[in-house]
Formats: sequence, structure tokens, C-alpha cells
Amino acid sequence: MQRAPVTPSLFVSDLKAALRFYADVLGFEQTGAYEEDGETFWAEVARGDARICFFANALDGLPQPTFSGLIYVFVEDVDDLAANLKGRVSIEWGPETQPYGLRELGIKDLNGYYLVFAKDVRRRASHLLGNRPDQKERRMTAEQRLKELGLDLPPPFRDEANRVRALRSGNHIYMSGHGPLGEGNVPLVSGKLGRELTIPEGYDAARLTGLCCLSTLRNHLGTLDPITRVVRVVGFINCAPGFNTPSDVLHGFSDLMVDVFGENGRHVRSAIGVAELYADIPVEVEALFEVS
Repeated sequence: MQRAPVTPSLFVSDLKAALRFYADVLGFEQTGAYEEDGETFWAEVARGDARICFFANALDGLPQPTFSGLIYVFVEDVDDLAANLKGRVSIEWGPETQPYGLRELGIKDLNGYYLVFAKDVRRRASHLLGNRPDQKERRMTAEQRLKELGLDLPPPFRDEANRVRALRSGNHIYMSGHGPLGEGNVPLVSGKLGRELTIPEGYDAARLTGLCCLSTLRNHLGTLDPITRVVRVVGFINCAPGFNTPSDVLHGFSDLMVDVFGENGRHVRSAIGVAELYADIPVEVEALFEVS
């Protein structure tokens, strides 16, 4: 049984222009609409498994939320798509292979919403679309998933002074705060969300933070396979004044946990916006894991 995919709802200033753009430029097909007196108030478009609902700003009296997350669209050839879109859309990044091994192309549409076209990796796609993993995925170990995803973990952090990076108590491992840091605690990414960094860049920094966390766990246990559950995640997001969607950034960490641990990677969490972090890194995460 599959859960229904999450469909983002986007408010746009010109609904007809948005529909033409998504159809003629991005290859979406219109799958539904609501019209009254010859005017369209709502429409749905789809490409593959990705679905988007558009609402006209002319809906008087209704709230008009701003969607600030990433809309993932999985395609067979990211580079071919990038060549076709060149000069026709605002390309924000890519095509490039991210630190976590997924080749992506990020664009911004006519209304400033972000879409990410990515090489179709079924396990990652099924998670983002809200589908349960298949039997093969449930049989795979965490180390096997890492290998299949093509993910290389960075060198582990060394313990310093009177603190340790990971501490086991009973069948739980408590993790100190981790960030996107390299050798010698040198920041690999720096800046505040909403000022120097966009949400997609923050998402990538959170995912890179997750890889650093997994490196510490492997160094502590010898392998990731004894981990039976990601229990709790607390993320601190370095925010400029006015940036109020830190949860969109922390999705990068959470998505990685499910990519590696499957259903057992789902966890409770808090995403907290803060004014400053060490060395101006954008993300710091502490986590609690259960082990066998």
C-alpha cells in the first residue's frame, strides 16, 4: 500500500502564463482544473510522478501561502534536459553531482519557485514521493545502501578536549553537534540562510552534515549496520533576519537518513532557527540513534 504523494500548492500571479511555461518549457501535462464563468481558478500539472497544484492569486479572501521548499522532478537524463532548457529558464545550479552522489539541475520558475530535476534514483524518489520501500530495499543493510547510492563518507572527526563526538549508553548512541566541517574544523560551507545561501544550498549543507554524522557513527561502531533506528534529530539553522523556514533546510539531513536506513530512518525532529553558529556554518545537527 502506498501513501499519496505530497503535492505542493503554488499561488501564482498569472495562472495561464504559469501553465504555458510548465507545459511548453518544462514538459508538464495539465491533469485537472477548476473553472467558473470562463475563468480558471485552480489547475494541476504533472510530469512523471511529480504533481503541482496552481492557484490564482485572484481568490479573494483566501490565504495565499508561500511555498519555499524544493519540488523534485525525476528524469532519465539531467544533462540533456539542461541543454534543452539553456536560455529558456533561470538555471540556479547544475547540472552537477552533489556531495551526496545525486546529479541535479536546479531552476527557478516564473514566480520564483525552485524545481530540482534529478537523475532517477528509485529509492530516493520513492521516499520523496511518500511511497514505502520495496522488499529488496528492506533487506539491504545501511552499508549496502551507501554503496548503491555511490556515497563516500568524509574522514571522521577527532574527539577534542573533554568532549566526544559520539557516546553510547545502553542501546542508544548520542551524537554531539555536527556541521559541514572538514579537516581541522574548517567549514566546507558557510553563510546564513536568507542572505548568503538559498534553501537548496542549505539543503545540500544539511545533507553533507548528515554524511559527516554517519562518518562519526561508522568510526565509533566499525559499521553502520548495527543501527536499528534514527530516533531524534535536532537541527540548528543559521538564519538571517526574516528567514523563517528552517525545516526546509533540515530536510537535507532527514532525507539522507531515510535514504540510508529506509523506514527506520524516519525520526522525530526539531528545526530551530538561530542567529549565529560556529564559524558561520549554515547547519548544526545533533541526533540520537538506537543500536542493536
